[in-house]
Amino acid sequence: GWGGGARTECNWHGVTCDGGATTVTELHLSSNHLVNSVGVPVPDWAALPDLQRIALGNNQLTGPAPAIAGLAQLQDFNLAVNQFTGALPTPAGLQHLDAYNVNANQFSGSIPALSDLPALTRFTARDNQLTGPIPPLTGVFTLEILALQNNQLTGGVPVLPPGLLRLNVSNNQLTGPVPAAPNALDAGDSHLCPNYLTPSNSPAWDAATAEAPWYDNCTAPSPGLGGTTAIPTLGEWAL
Repeated sequence: GWGGGARTECNWHGVTCDGGATTVTELHLSSNHLVNSVGVPVPDWAALPDLQRIALGNNQLTGPAPAIAGLAQLQDFNLAVNQFTGALPTPAGLQHLDAYNVNANQFSGSIPALSDLPALTRFTARDNQLTGPIPPLTGVFTLEILALQNNQLTGGVPVLPPGLLRLNVSNNQLTGPVPAAPNALDAGDSHLCPNYLTPSNSPAWDAATAEAPWYDNCTAPSPGLGGTTAIPTLGEWAL
């Protein structure tokens, strides 16, 4: 249903415009068998500065994802279950962004800064190839769901927002102690292991993960991964 003349765009499949049909506000093209030729990037949506929703999940799109930094009205960003590569689009500063979902792609590099995002409630980037640390979460005090499992993240788990309901950072390479468990965490919906986190007594994390103790499926950190276990002396090794 695409391809009509100028000023017919608001009638195309998956395109939503404002009431006056003067600007595009939403792209709903999930599960639409979309592909792009090898070496041909997804078109930049910078020419649609009033976009509030980008929904391109469950397609076969490849290559880098266009930037979203200039989409000041963006509320919902969903590229899940494609084959995007390269860096994650930086969301910092988007005042209306509520949900950021890039699950099940091939994104690499570090998680961008999560700062000045007063409306963000969901950030999900599981099943990618992300590396480096989880950034500070002090700029996302409204965050309720954080899903980063099945990546290659390192470093520690940062201080968590008080309203967080679900946390999943399993199957990474995280080390160090876990922060205090927010009181809002739903029972049994969070996952901290497998990782190399430092075991500690925490009934709150036991309840949040439905594991007692919560670190039961974690691997004890080694000295090379930030652990504190002393290296045995030669005498202790009986050499």
